[in-house]
Amino acid sequence: AQAGIEAAETKKEQGADVHQQAVAAAGISGSYEVGEKKSQQEAKDMATQVAEYVAHKDSLPIDEAKAEAEKAVVEAIKEQGGRFVDPKNVPDSIKVHQREMKNQGKDCWAACGSK
Repeated sequence: AQAGIEAAETKKEQGADVHQQAVAAAGISGSYEVGEKKSQQEAKDMATQVAEYVAHKDSLPIDEAKAEAEKAVVEAIKEQGGRFVDPKNVPDSIKVHQREMKNQGKDCWAACGSK
């Protein structure tokens, strides 16, 4: 979850809107869950929780944050080819995010250990 929150923070610092932040959070969180040998449903559940947290913490009322999280998860899954994938096998768009985090001195894949 922490890596997803950090991904959203990075997007926010880059001027991204809440939706883009939630998509980043969902994508990273879902990938981590799959990397931990969780099912797609477990990955989707975690991605939804993290995206909802991100959407709600700074701006949206909880009902809107829940709806935003669901949209963000759908988009994050689409970006990864229709399902969450292990961080070792992520699409180029997420690898770009990983490099951005490393360039800021924060390795988002290793900073939180296994999550």
